[in-house]
Amino acid sequence: MSIKYQIFIIAAVVLITAGCRTTPTSVLSAEPTSLSFTVEGGSKTFVVTANVFWTISKPPAWIEVKPTSGNGIETVTVTVKANTTNINLEDDLNITATDVPVVTVVVRQNASTLLPVTNMTINGIVPVTGATSVTTIETTQYGGKVVWYPDDAVFAPTTDYSATITLTAKGVYTLYGVAENSFIVTGAISHANVANSGVITAVFPITGETPTIAATSTGLASLKAGQAVSDASIVYTLSHATYAATITPDNFAVTGLPAGLTAADATRTGNTAVTVAISGTPTTASENTAAITIPSAIPQANVTGAGAAVVAVSGTVTAGAVAMGDGASVSQPAVSGTPTHSSITVGAVTLTPTTTGQSAQYAITTNTSTAMPSDMTWQAESTFNNLTDNTAFYVWARSEANNNFNAGTAVRSAAIFTPAWYIGRWYAVQNPTSTITITFNANGSFTIDERLRGTYTFNETSNQIIFTATHMWLLLSWQPITSTPIPVTYTRTDTQWTVTAVSGIDLLNFLIGLTFNRL
Repeated sequence: MSIKYQIFIIAAVVLITAGCRTTPTSVLSAEPTSLSFTVEGGSKTFVVTANVFWTISKPPAWIEVKPTSGNGIETVTVTVKANTTNINLEDDLNITATDVPVVTVVVRQNASTLLPVTNMTINGIVPVTGATSVTTIETTQYGGKVVWYPDDAVFAPTTDYSATITLTAKGVYTLYGVAENSFIVTGAISHANVANSGVITAVFPITGETPTIAATSTGLASLKAGQAVSDASIVYTLSHATYAATITPDNFAVTGLPAGLTAADATRTGNTAVTVAISGTPTTASENTAAITIPSAIPQANVTGAGAAVVAVSGTVTAGAVAMGDGASVSQPAVSGTPTHSSITVGAVTLTPTTTGQSAQYAITTNTSTAMPSDMTWQAESTFNNLTDNTAFYVWARSEANNNFNAGTAVRSAAIFTPAWYIGRWYAVQNPTSTITITFNANGSFTIDERLRGTYTFNETSNQIIFTATHMWLLLSWQPITSTPIPVTYTRTDTQWTVTAVSGIDLLNFLIGLTFNRL
Protein backbone atom coordinates (compact mmCIF):
# COMPACT_ATOMS: atom_id res chain seq x y z
CA MET A 1 0.00 0.00 0.00
CA SER A 2 1.57 3.35 -1.07
CA ILE A 3 2.07 6.20 1.39
CA LYS A 4 -0.19 8.51 -0.67
CA TYR A 5 -2.98 5.92 -0.53
CA GLN A 6 -2.53 5.54 3.22
CA ILE A 7 -2.73 9.35 3.69
CA PHE A 8 -5.91 9.36 1.62
CA ILE A 9 -7.49 6.69 3.83
CA ILE A 10 -6.61 8.54 7.03
CA ALA A 11 -7.96 11.80 5.62
CA ALA A 12 -11.18 10.05 4.59
CA VAL A 13 -11.56 8.57 8.06
CA VAL A 14 -11.01 11.98 9.65
CA LEU A 15 -13.58 13.66 7.37
CA ILE A 16 -16.17 10.95 7.94
CA THR A 17 -15.76 10.93 11.68
CA ALA A 18 -15.76 14.71 11.81
CA GLY A 19 -18.99 14.82 9.81
CA CYS A 20 -20.57 12.39 12.24
CA ARG A 21 -19.43 14.58 15.16
CA THR A 22 -17.97 11.47 16.95
CA THR A 23 -14.60 10.78 18.52
CA PRO A 24 -12.03 9.90 15.79
CA THR A 25 -11.15 6.20 15.53
CA SER A 26 -7.52 5.46 16.39
CA VAL A 27 -5.60 3.88 13.52
CA LEU A 28 -2.36 1.87 13.83
CA SER A 29 -0.89 -0.50 11.25
CA ALA A 30 2.43 -1.56 9.75
CA GLU A 31 3.38 -2.76 6.33
CA PRO A 32 5.06 -5.19 5.82
CA THR A 33 4.63 -7.11 9.07
CA SER A 34 7.71 -9.29 8.63
CA LEU A 35 11.29 -8.63 7.54
CA SER A 36 13.73 -11.39 6.59
CA PHE A 37 17.49 -10.89 6.44
CA THR A 38 20.26 -13.03 5.05
CA VAL A 39 23.18 -14.07 7.20
CA GLU A 40 25.11 -10.99 5.99
CA GLY A 41 22.58 -8.62 7.57
CA GLY A 42 21.71 -5.18 6.21
CA SER A 43 18.85 -2.68 6.44
CA LYS A 44 15.17 -2.89 5.50
CA THR A 45 12.15 -0.68 6.17
CA PHE A 46 8.50 -0.90 7.08
CA VAL A 47 5.88 1.84 7.20
CA VAL A 48 3.85 2.67 10.31
CA THR A 49 0.46 4.20 9.50
CA ALA A 50 -1.26 5.87 12.45
CA ASN A 51 -3.26 8.87 13.60
CA VAL A 52 -2.02 8.53 17.17
CA PHE A 53 1.30 8.63 18.94
CA TRP A 54 3.00 5.22 18.82
CA THR A 55 6.16 3.60 20.18
CA ILE A 56 8.19 0.50 19.32
CA SER A 57 9.27 -1.83 22.12
CA LYS A 58 12.96 -1.96 22.92
CA PRO A 59 14.53 -4.26 20.31
CA PRO A 60 17.00 -7.05 21.19
CA ALA A 61 20.71 -6.37 20.87
CA TRP A 62 20.99 -7.79 17.35
CA ILE A 63 18.36 -5.40 15.92
CA GLU A 64 18.70 -1.61 15.52
CA VAL A 65 15.49 0.37 14.90
CA LYS A 66 15.16 4.04 13.84
CA PRO A 67 12.94 5.78 14.77
CA THR A 68 11.40 4.00 17.76
CA SER A 69 8.35 6.30 18.05
CA GLY A 70 6.24 8.67 15.99
CA ASN A 71 2.86 10.24 15.33
CA GLY A 72 1.30 9.56 11.97
CA ILE A 73 2.94 7.89 9.03
CA GLU A 74 6.63 7.04 9.46
CA THR A 75 9.14 4.89 7.60
CA VAL A 76 11.04 2.78 10.12
CA THR A 77 14.49 1.44 9.25
CA VAL A 78 15.58 -1.90 10.71
CA THR A 79 19.28 -2.77 10.60
CA VAL A 80 20.89 -6.07 11.61
CA LYS A 81 24.53 -7.04 11.62
CA ALA A 82 25.95 -10.20 10.10
CA ASN A 83 24.84 -13.30 12.00
CA THR A 84 28.01 -15.10 13.15
CA THR A 85 26.12 -17.76 15.07
CA ASN A 86 24.74 -21.04 13.75
CA ILE A 87 21.28 -20.14 15.10
CA ASN A 88 18.38 -18.74 13.08
CA LEU A 89 17.40 -15.46 14.79
CA GLU A 90 13.82 -14.25 15.21
CA ASP A 91 12.28 -11.52 17.38
CA ASP A 92 9.15 -9.38 17.42
CA LEU A 93 9.00 -5.59 17.24
CA ASN A 94 5.83 -4.60 19.06
CA ILE A 95 4.25 -1.26 18.09
CA THR A 96 1.89 0.10 20.72
CA ALA A 97 -0.46 3.06 21.01
CA THR A 98 -3.35 4.03 23.24
CA ASP A 99 -6.70 2.29 22.62
CA VAL A 100 -5.51 0.21 19.67
CA PRO A 101 -4.27 -3.41 19.44
CA VAL A 102 -0.55 -4.04 19.42
CA VAL A 103 0.91 -4.34 15.93
CA THR A 104 3.81 -6.77 15.55
CA VAL A 105 6.56 -6.80 12.96
CA VAL A 106 8.56 -10.05 12.93
CA VAL A 107 12.29 -9.79 12.18
CA ARG A 108 14.15 -12.93 11.10
CA GLN A 109 17.73 -13.62 10.10
CA ASN A 110 19.31 -16.79 8.72
CA ALA A 111 21.92 -18.65 10.74
CA SER A 112 25.54 -18.57 9.73
CA THR A 113 26.77 -21.58 7.77
CA LEU A 114 30.35 -20.86 8.79
CA LEU A 115 32.38 -23.48 10.64
CA PRO A 116 34.41 -22.69 13.77
CA VAL A 117 38.14 -22.91 13.10
CA THR A 118 39.72 -26.13 14.32
CA ASN A 119 43.38 -25.43 13.59
CA MET A 120 44.27 -24.16 17.04
CA THR A 121 48.06 -24.44 16.79
CA ILE A 122 50.17 -21.59 15.39
CA ASN A 123 53.61 -22.69 14.29
CA GLY A 124 56.65 -21.01 12.87
CA ILE A 125 56.79 -17.58 14.55
CA VAL A 126 59.32 -18.22 17.33
CA PRO A 127 61.86 -15.33 17.56
CA VAL A 128 65.35 -16.55 16.71
CA THR A 129 68.45 -14.41 16.89
CA GLY A 130 69.26 -13.04 13.43
CA ALA A 131 66.02 -14.27 11.87
CA THR A 132 63.46 -12.08 10.14
CA SER A 133 60.38 -11.61 12.24
CA VAL A 134 57.25 -13.34 10.99
CA THR A 135 54.47 -10.81 10.41
CA THR A 136 51.81 -12.86 8.68
CA ILE A 137 50.15 -16.23 9.22
CA GLU A 138 48.33 -18.20 6.54
CA THR A 139 46.41 -21.46 6.97
CA THR A 140 43.48 -22.96 5.08
CA GLN A 141 41.17 -21.78 7.85
CA TYR A 142 42.49 -18.33 8.63
CA GLY A 143 45.11 -15.72 7.89
CA GLY A 144 46.64 -13.31 10.35
CA LYS A 145 49.01 -10.50 11.19
CA VAL A 146 51.68 -10.61 13.89
CA VAL A 147 52.81 -7.43 15.64
CA TRP A 148 56.03 -7.78 17.65
CA TYR A 149 57.16 -5.98 20.77
CA PRO A 150 59.79 -4.65 20.42
CA ASP A 151 59.16 -4.07 16.73
CA ASP A 152 62.38 -5.47 15.25
CA ALA A 153 62.50 -6.52 11.62
CA VAL A 154 65.31 -8.91 12.56
CA PHE A 155 65.30 -10.50 15.98
CA ALA A 156 68.00 -9.21 18.25
CA PRO A 157 70.00 -11.41 20.63
CA THR A 158 69.15 -11.77 24.34
CA THR A 159 65.86 -9.99 23.92
CA ASP A 160 62.44 -10.77 25.35
CA TYR A 161 59.81 -10.72 22.60
CA SER A 162 56.04 -10.84 22.76
CA ALA A 163 53.53 -10.77 19.96
CA THR A 164 49.94 -9.84 19.29
CA ILE A 165 48.50 -12.14 16.66
CA THR A 166 45.31 -11.03 14.92
CA LEU A 167 43.64 -13.78 12.94
CA THR A 168 40.99 -13.37 10.25
CA ALA A 169 38.89 -16.40 9.32
CA LYS A 170 38.79 -17.52 5.68
CA GLY A 171 36.02 -18.85 3.48
CA VAL A 172 33.55 -21.03 5.36
CA TYR A 173 35.31 -20.60 8.71
CA THR A 174 34.58 -18.28 11.60
CA LEU A 175 36.30 -17.40 14.85
CA TYR A 176 32.96 -17.32 16.61
CA GLY A 177 32.88 -20.33 18.91
CA VAL A 178 36.61 -20.29 19.70
CA ALA A 179 37.06 -20.97 23.42
CA GLU A 180 39.08 -18.76 25.69
CA ASN A 181 42.81 -19.53 25.64
CA SER A 182 42.31 -22.33 23.13
CA PHE A 183 44.99 -21.23 20.64
CA ILE A 184 48.45 -22.70 21.14
CA VAL A 185 51.49 -20.84 19.84
CA THR A 186 54.39 -23.22 19.32
CA GLY A 187 57.51 -22.09 21.17
CA ALA A 188 55.74 -19.52 23.33
CA ILE A 189 56.04 -19.67 27.10
CA SER A 190 52.53 -18.25 27.44
CA HIS A 191 49.67 -17.54 25.10
CA ALA A 192 46.14 -16.28 25.61
CA ASN A 193 43.06 -15.31 23.64
CA VAL A 194 39.56 -14.22 24.62
CA ALA A 195 36.55 -16.30 23.61
CA ASN A 196 35.17 -15.83 20.08
CA SER A 197 38.29 -13.90 19.10
CA GLY A 198 41.31 -14.38 16.91
CA VAL A 199 43.43 -11.88 18.85
CA ILE A 200 46.17 -13.85 20.61
CA THR A 201 48.93 -12.58 22.85
CA ALA A 202 52.07 -14.67 23.10
CA VAL A 203 55.26 -14.31 25.13
CA PHE A 204 58.44 -16.04 23.96
CA PRO A 205 61.71 -17.10 25.61
CA ILE A 206 64.64 -14.73 25.45
CA THR A 207 66.59 -14.98 22.20
CA GLY A 208 70.18 -15.94 21.85
CA GLU A 209 70.21 -19.54 23.10
CA THR A 210 71.73 -22.38 21.13
CA PRO A 211 69.38 -23.64 18.40
CA THR A 212 67.81 -26.98 19.27
CA ILE A 213 65.26 -29.23 17.64
CA ALA A 214 62.55 -31.10 19.54
CA ALA A 215 60.90 -34.07 17.90
CA THR A 216 57.30 -34.77 18.85
CA SER A 217 54.56 -36.94 17.43
CA THR A 218 50.82 -36.64 17.06
CA GLY A 219 48.21 -39.25 16.23
CA LEU A 220 50.41 -42.23 17.19
CA ALA A 221 49.59 -42.69 20.88
CA SER A 222 46.43 -44.74 20.44
CA LEU A 223 46.54 -47.24 17.59
CA LYS A 224 44.21 -50.07 16.63
CA ALA A 225 44.60 -52.78 14.03
CA GLY A 226 42.42 -52.09 11.01
CA GLN A 227 41.85 -48.44 11.93
CA ALA A 228 43.63 -45.86 9.77
CA VAL A 229 45.64 -43.23 11.61
CA SER A 230 44.29 -39.69 11.45
CA ASP A 231 46.42 -36.53 11.31
CA ALA A 232 49.45 -38.51 12.44
CA SER A 233 52.86 -36.94 12.04
CA ILE A 234 56.30 -36.41 13.53
CA VAL A 235 57.21 -32.75 13.84
CA TYR A 236 60.74 -31.40 14.22
CA THR A 237 60.30 -28.07 15.98
CA LEU A 238 63.31 -25.79 15.85
CA SER A 239 64.02 -23.34 18.67
CA HIS A 240 66.17 -20.19 18.45
CA ALA A 241 66.70 -20.45 14.67
CA THR A 242 64.73 -20.95 11.46
CA TYR A 243 64.74 -23.71 8.92
CA ALA A 244 66.26 -23.05 5.54
CA ALA A 245 63.87 -22.33 2.69
CA THR A 246 64.86 -25.67 1.16
CA ILE A 247 65.54 -28.67 3.34
CA THR A 248 66.87 -32.16 2.59
CA PRO A 249 64.02 -34.57 3.40
CA ASP A 250 66.32 -37.55 3.91
CA ASN A 251 67.96 -35.76 6.86
CA PHE A 252 64.62 -36.00 8.73
CA ALA A 253 63.71 -39.59 7.74
CA VAL A 254 62.15 -41.89 10.34
CA THR A 255 62.05 -45.69 10.59
CA GLY A 256 60.65 -48.30 12.92
CA LEU A 257 56.97 -47.51 12.46
CA PRO A 258 54.38 -50.21 13.28
CA ALA A 259 53.51 -52.52 10.40
CA GLY A 260 51.11 -50.91 7.98
CA LEU A 261 52.21 -47.32 8.61
CA THR A 262 54.27 -45.28 6.16
CA ALA A 263 56.29 -42.10 6.61
CA ALA A 264 56.09 -39.47 3.86
CA ASP A 265 58.99 -37.28 2.82
CA ALA A 266 59.69 -34.52 5.31
CA THR A 267 58.32 -31.11 4.37
CA ARG A 268 59.02 -27.65 5.71
CA THR A 269 55.73 -26.52 7.25
CA GLY A 270 56.94 -23.31 8.84
CA ASN A 271 60.00 -21.29 9.76
CA THR A 272 60.54 -23.56 12.74
CA ALA A 273 58.70 -26.73 11.80
CA VAL A 274 59.47 -29.72 9.61
CA THR A 275 56.76 -32.34 9.46
CA VAL A 276 56.88 -35.99 8.50
CA ALA A 277 53.31 -37.10 7.81
CA ILE A 278 52.41 -40.64 8.86
CA SER A 279 49.66 -42.52 7.04
CA GLY A 280 48.30 -46.02 6.70
CA THR A 281 46.47 -48.61 8.76
CA PRO A 282 48.14 -50.76 11.44
CA THR A 283 47.90 -54.40 10.46
CA THR A 284 49.43 -56.19 13.46
CA ALA A 285 48.29 -55.92 17.06
CA SER A 286 50.98 -55.51 19.70
CA GLU A 287 50.96 -54.99 23.44
CA ASN A 288 54.27 -53.10 23.28
CA THR A 289 55.03 -49.54 22.30
CA ALA A 290 57.39 -49.05 19.37
CA ALA A 291 60.41 -46.74 19.57
CA ILE A 292 60.55 -44.82 16.29
CA THR A 293 64.04 -44.16 15.04
CA ILE A 294 64.73 -40.48 14.32
CA PRO A 295 67.99 -38.70 13.54
CA SER A 296 70.01 -37.54 16.57
CA ALA A 297 71.10 -34.36 14.78
CA ILE A 298 70.16 -32.32 11.71
CA PRO A 299 72.91 -30.97 9.40
CA GLN A 300 73.52 -27.23 9.51
CA ALA A 301 72.48 -26.83 5.86
CA ASN A 302 68.84 -27.27 6.92
CA VAL A 303 68.97 -24.46 9.51
CA THR A 304 69.47 -20.75 8.94
CA GLY A 305 71.58 -19.06 11.62
CA ALA A 306 72.89 -22.22 13.26
CA GLY A 307 76.50 -21.87 14.40
CA ALA A 308 77.37 -25.53 14.79
CA ALA A 309 77.74 -28.11 12.03
CA VAL A 310 74.65 -29.89 13.30
CA VAL A 311 71.65 -29.07 15.48
CA ALA A 312 70.92 -31.69 18.12
CA VAL A 313 67.51 -33.35 18.13
CA SER A 314 65.92 -33.99 21.50
CA GLY A 315 62.92 -36.08 22.40
CA THR A 316 61.95 -39.72 22.13
CA VAL A 317 59.24 -40.52 19.63
CA THR A 318 57.22 -43.66 20.23
CA ALA A 319 54.16 -45.26 18.74
CA GLY A 320 51.65 -46.62 21.20
CA ALA A 321 50.73 -50.26 21.53
CA VAL A 322 48.50 -51.44 18.72
CA ALA A 323 45.23 -52.65 20.17
CA MET A 324 43.38 -55.52 18.57
CA GLY A 325 41.01 -54.21 15.95
CA ASP A 326 37.27 -54.44 15.78
CA GLY A 327 36.14 -57.71 14.32
CA ALA A 328 34.43 -57.84 10.96
CA SER A 329 30.67 -57.55 10.97
CA VAL A 330 28.56 -60.44 9.73
CA SER A 331 25.25 -60.72 7.93
CA GLN A 332 22.27 -62.20 9.77
CA PRO A 333 22.32 -66.01 9.76
CA ALA A 334 19.35 -67.65 8.06
CA VAL A 335 18.20 -71.25 7.92
CA SER A 336 19.38 -73.32 4.95
CA GLY A 337 17.14 -76.15 3.84
CA THR A 338 14.55 -77.72 6.13
CA PRO A 339 15.45 -78.41 9.77
CA THR A 340 15.09 -81.99 10.94
CA HIS A 341 13.85 -82.95 14.35
CA SER A 342 17.48 -83.04 15.58
CA SER A 343 19.53 -80.75 13.30
CA ILE A 344 19.57 -77.24 11.87
CA THR A 345 21.81 -75.80 9.16
CA VAL A 346 22.26 -72.11 8.41
CA GLY A 347 23.79 -70.61 5.31
CA ALA A 348 27.29 -69.12 5.43
CA VAL A 349 27.30 -65.51 6.57
CA THR A 350 29.13 -62.68 4.81
CA LEU A 351 32.00 -60.91 6.62
CA THR A 352 32.62 -57.20 6.10
CA PRO A 353 35.37 -56.20 5.57
CA THR A 354 37.16 -59.22 4.19
CA THR A 355 40.64 -57.89 5.04
CA THR A 356 40.77 -58.89 8.72
CA GLY A 357 41.74 -62.49 8.01
CA GLN A 358 38.87 -63.70 10.17
CA SER A 359 36.49 -66.62 9.72
CA ALA A 360 32.87 -66.92 10.70
CA GLN A 361 31.81 -68.93 13.73
CA TYR A 362 28.40 -70.01 14.91
CA ALA A 363 26.59 -70.88 18.13
CA ILE A 364 23.07 -72.04 18.94
CA THR A 365 20.79 -71.46 21.90
CA THR A 366 17.18 -71.64 22.97
CA ASN A 367 17.61 -68.37 24.90
CA THR A 368 15.16 -65.87 23.42
CA SER A 369 17.09 -62.81 24.62
CA THR A 370 18.27 -60.41 21.92
CA ALA A 371 21.41 -59.88 24.00
CA MET A 372 24.09 -62.45 23.22
CA PRO A 373 24.09 -65.18 25.91
CA SER A 374 27.47 -65.66 27.55
CA ASP A 375 27.26 -69.45 27.89
CA MET A 376 27.16 -70.43 24.22
CA THR A 377 29.69 -72.77 22.58
CA TRP A 378 31.05 -71.45 19.30
CA GLN A 379 31.99 -73.63 16.31
CA ALA A 380 33.20 -73.15 12.76
CA GLU A 381 30.51 -75.41 11.25
CA SER A 382 27.10 -73.99 10.39
CA THR A 383 25.25 -77.25 11.07
CA PHE A 384 24.07 -78.18 14.55
CA ASN A 385 23.18 -81.77 15.44
CA ASN A 386 21.76 -83.62 18.42
CA LEU A 387 19.14 -80.96 18.97
CA THR A 388 15.89 -81.34 20.85
CA ASP A 389 12.87 -81.81 18.64
CA ASN A 390 9.83 -79.54 18.69
CA THR A 391 11.94 -76.61 19.93
CA ALA A 392 12.67 -73.02 18.85
CA PHE A 393 16.39 -72.36 18.39
CA TYR A 394 18.37 -69.18 17.67
CA VAL A 395 21.65 -69.31 15.75
CA TRP A 396 24.24 -66.60 16.43
CA ALA A 397 27.10 -65.74 14.07
CA ARG A 398 30.16 -63.54 14.42
CA SER A 399 33.68 -63.16 13.10
CA GLU A 400 36.14 -65.25 15.08
CA ALA A 401 38.93 -63.49 16.97
CA ASN A 402 42.46 -63.90 15.64
CA ASN A 403 45.84 -62.49 16.63
CA ASN A 404 45.02 -59.01 15.39
CA PHE A 405 41.25 -58.61 15.59
CA ASN A 406 38.70 -59.21 18.31
CA ALA A 407 35.64 -61.31 17.73
CA GLY A 408 33.05 -59.26 15.90
CA THR A 409 29.64 -58.30 17.16
CA ALA A 410 27.39 -61.34 17.19
CA VAL A 411 24.19 -61.32 15.13
CA ARG A 412 21.19 -63.53 15.93
CA SER A 413 18.93 -65.35 13.50
CA ALA A 414 15.17 -65.41 13.65
CA ALA A 415 13.66 -68.36 15.51
CA ILE A 416 14.29 -71.69 13.75
CA PHE A 417 12.07 -74.60 14.81
CA THR A 418 12.90 -78.28 14.93
CA PRO A 419 9.77 -80.34 14.25
CA ALA A 420 8.57 -83.00 16.70
CA TRP A 421 10.37 -86.27 15.98
CA TYR A 422 7.22 -88.02 14.83
CA ILE A 423 5.97 -85.34 12.42
CA GLY A 424 6.16 -86.53 8.81
CA ARG A 425 5.66 -89.74 6.82
CA TRP A 426 6.78 -93.17 7.97
CA TYR A 427 6.64 -96.41 6.03
CA ALA A 428 6.81 -100.08 6.97
CA VAL A 429 7.38 -103.08 4.69
CA GLN A 430 4.53 -105.49 5.43
CA ASN A 431 5.40 -107.91 2.68
CA PRO A 432 7.45 -107.76 -0.49
CA THR A 433 4.59 -106.24 -2.47
CA SER A 434 2.84 -103.99 0.06
CA THR A 435 3.93 -100.92 2.06
CA ILE A 436 2.01 -99.31 4.91
CA THR A 437 2.52 -95.54 5.24
CA ILE A 438 1.56 -93.52 8.32
CA THR A 439 1.54 -89.75 8.10
CA PHE A 440 1.58 -87.70 11.30
CA ASN A 441 0.61 -84.09 10.65
CA ALA A 442 1.60 -81.16 12.86
CA ASN A 443 -2.09 -80.35 13.47
CA GLY A 444 -2.61 -83.64 15.35
CA SER A 445 -4.22 -85.60 12.52
CA PHE A 446 -3.03 -88.87 10.97
CA THR A 447 -3.71 -91.06 7.93
CA ILE A 448 -2.80 -94.71 7.42
CA ASP A 449 -2.69 -95.34 3.68
CA GLU A 450 -6.22 -95.48 2.31
CA ARG A 451 -7.49 -97.29 5.42
CA LEU A 452 -7.93 -94.99 8.39
CA ARG A 453 -7.69 -91.38 9.36
CA GLY A 454 -8.30 -89.51 12.56
CA THR A 455 -6.45 -87.74 15.38
CA TYR A 456 -3.53 -88.73 17.58
CA THR A 457 -1.54 -87.70 20.62
CA PHE A 458 1.91 -88.80 21.76
CA ASN A 459 2.64 -89.76 25.33
CA GLU A 460 6.43 -89.47 25.59
CA THR A 461 6.37 -90.82 29.15
CA SER A 462 4.61 -94.10 28.37
CA ASN A 463 5.96 -94.43 24.80
CA GLN A 464 2.46 -94.64 23.40
CA ILE A 465 0.60 -93.15 20.46
CA ILE A 466 -3.07 -92.65 21.23
CA PHE A 467 -5.00 -93.10 17.99
CA THR A 468 -8.63 -91.99 17.66
CA ALA A 469 -9.92 -93.15 14.27
CA THR A 470 -12.68 -90.98 12.84
CA HIS A 471 -13.04 -92.31 9.28
CA MET A 472 -12.49 -95.55 7.40
CA TRP A 473 -12.08 -95.95 3.66
CA LEU A 474 -15.02 -98.07 2.66
CA LEU A 475 -16.98 -98.44 -0.56
CA LEU A 476 -14.73 -95.98 -2.37
CA SER A 477 -15.26 -93.19 0.14
CA TRP A 478 -14.34 -92.16 3.66
CA GLN A 479 -17.00 -93.38 6.02
CA PRO A 480 -17.30 -91.91 9.52
CA ILE A 481 -16.79 -94.33 12.37
CA THR A 482 -17.04 -94.20 16.11
CA SER A 483 -13.78 -95.13 17.73
CA THR A 484 -12.48 -95.06 21.25
CA PRO A 485 -8.82 -94.01 21.72
CA ILE A 486 -6.53 -96.92 20.88
CA PRO A 487 -3.12 -96.84 22.62
CA VAL A 488 -0.27 -98.17 20.50
CA THR A 489 2.95 -98.91 22.37
CA TYR A 490 6.22 -98.42 20.50
CA THR A 491 9.98 -98.29 20.81
CA ARG A 492 12.04 -95.92 18.72
CA THR A 493 15.42 -94.66 17.64
CA ASP A 494 16.13 -91.36 15.89
CA THR A 495 15.07 -92.69 12.49
CA GLN A 496 12.60 -95.54 13.12
CA TRP A 497 10.01 -96.89 15.51
CA THR A 498 8.48 -100.33 16.05
CA VAL A 499 4.96 -101.19 17.19
CA THR A 500 5.21 -103.51 20.17
CA ALA A 501 1.55 -103.66 21.27
CA VAL A 502 -1.93 -102.43 20.41
CA SER A 503 -4.45 -102.15 23.24
CA GLY A 504 -8.23 -102.29 23.01
CA ILE A 505 -10.11 -103.38 19.94
CA ASP A 506 -8.32 -104.90 16.99
CA LEU A 507 -8.82 -101.92 14.64
CA LEU A 508 -5.02 -101.40 14.47
CA ASN A 509 -3.83 -104.95 15.13
CA PHE A 510 -2.31 -105.11 11.67
CA LEU A 511 0.43 -102.73 12.89
CA ILE A 512 1.79 -105.04 15.58
CA GLY A 513 5.43 -105.86 15.00
CA LEU A 514 5.92 -103.45 12.13
CA THR A 515 8.98 -101.20 12.06
CA PHE A 516 8.48 -97.78 10.47
CA ASN A 517 11.26 -95.78 8.81
CA ARG A 518 11.15 -92.09 8.02
CA LEU A 519 10.47 -91.23 4.39
